[in-house]
Amino acid sequence: YGHWLFGSSRGGNMLRVNFQYNMATVGWFSLAGVAAELVGWRLGMFLASVGTFFWGLVVVTLFQRSRVNMDGGGEKPTPVVFLLIAPPAAAAIAWSKVDDAAVAGSGVASAWDRPSAALFFLMLDHFFFALLLRLLNLYVSRRFAITWWAYIFPLSTISTATILAAAAQPSGTSEGKAWKAFAWLFVALATAGIVSVAILTAYCMAKGKIPSDPQALALWRKLRAAEARGKAVEAAGAGA
Repeated sequence: YGHWLFGSSRGGNMLRVNFQYNMATVGWFSLAGVAAELVGWRLGMFLASVGTFFWGLVVVTLFQRSRVNMDGGGEKPTPVVFLLIAPPAAAAIAWSKVDDAAVAGSGVASAWDRPSAALFFLMLDHFFFALLLRLLNLYVSRRFAITWWAYIFPLSTISTATILAAAAQPSGTSEGKAWKAFAWLFVALATAGIVSVAILTAYCMAKGKIPSDPQALALWRKLRAAEARGKAVEAAGAGA
């Protein structure tokens, strides 16, 4: 994280930001949720605040460099672009636990049933999901690769957050029914995604197509080359 904030203008990691950086922020929200439940809402809020800051840094940089991240200028997203929806969902869950821990026993409504940071992040995540749906035909037209597993965690996380929000809504109301419909939709998508990717992975392994998948190997070589270049630049700067 020090490189994200104070890295050199040439060797700073944010200059090589990609959608996988989203996963580096999810841990803050996971810790925040645990801390809010086991220690107290203040520690949970501290961790959630730090996670929100770093996530904001990543997502703003990603959108500024979106044409670079999508294969150098064209709309050809890889499955890792789907990681964009993971941190907001994790943030929504974390902030709901922080909020509920802070107002526990006071009779205040759940964070999912009033204006709150949790609801803000969840609605923002639904917006990101809608943005990615615009590229659906480009996703499905790609040949299967082991990187398709990048779809699963974000879908599972947004499903969990939507289920929590739906469970907090008054039953029998039109709003409650709408939230439950959204929750079932995301659960169905996540379940279908897990089953489909698992079956395709097993099939390709049986056919010997993975782990020697060309796309996965190309991505691995690209990441290793980027790391080597970054280390070389940092070493040169330190030597100077």
